[in-house]
Amino acid sequence: MRTLPEPLTSPALLLRKTEYGESDLIVTLLSPGCGRLTAVAPAARKSRRRFGGVLEVFTEFEAVLEAGRGMWRLKEASLRDPFARIRESPLRTAYAGVWVELAHDWAEEGSPQEELYGLLRFALFALDRGEPAAEVLHLSFLMRLLELTGHAPALERCVGCRAPAESLPDRELRIDLGRGGICCPRCAQGGLAEPFLLSRGAAKQLLWIGRGPTGRLARLRAAPAALAEGRSFLERFLLRHLDRMPRSFEVLRQLDGGEAGRP
Repeated sequence: MRTLPEPLTSPALLLRKTEYGESDLIVTLLSPGCGRLTAVAPAARKSRRRFGGVLEVFTEFEAVLEAGRGMWRLKEASLRDPFARIRESPLRTAYAGVWVELAHDWAEEGSPQEELYGLLRFALFALDRGEPAAEVLHLSFLMRLLELTGHAPALERCVGCRAPAESLPDRELRIDLGRGGICCPRCAQGGLAEPFLLSRGAAKQLLWIGRGPTGRLARLRAAPAALAEGRSFLERFLLRHLDRMPRSFEVLRQLDGGEAGRP
């Protein structure tokens, strides 16, 4: 962890907040230059005027912090974007909750996180705007997060012999979740520790969604079944690399029945 300047001024996305004492809040922020930061917001619950209602989860603001006793102190918070329309829909709120929880768990404290900040900010901005569809954004966020953290699934070549996916004979690709990607028939002869069958179409769609300019995502016209297959695979794959099942995943499943592509 590098030494951070103090006082510190930075754009920030609010990831979490917890009541502390009679009137304070403990807030967890994501900063592009400083990663995950935890700070106390003095009297944030007692005086709305102090922070002007800025401290809502998903909100982007300009934070001014100073070093305190073992924790940063949030001195000022100036609103940049409230992403208010997200909170008008329980389903959109659930999607945003998943992304924020994953960003929280993967962000390093005190280290630059420009790409993660940009990814989360784009996802929240697009979700607030309503385009592309939330289920497409979800797949894009998961694929790009896995790429960012060095855990992207190998969907173009066999993880054993590196044979191209196009050269494999079967209509469905054998995935070994434990090994991180496709296994050709020869490399899978000894059995797969954590098998998953993924259609070629779903694999190509995930690669398309997870790469290239984010602006093209609005052009995707995918069948609900294809989105559901991609989501099922990505969430299984992602959970393989987590220490625990994020609570936000269960909230999302309760709201949409676990089905991508619902209106």
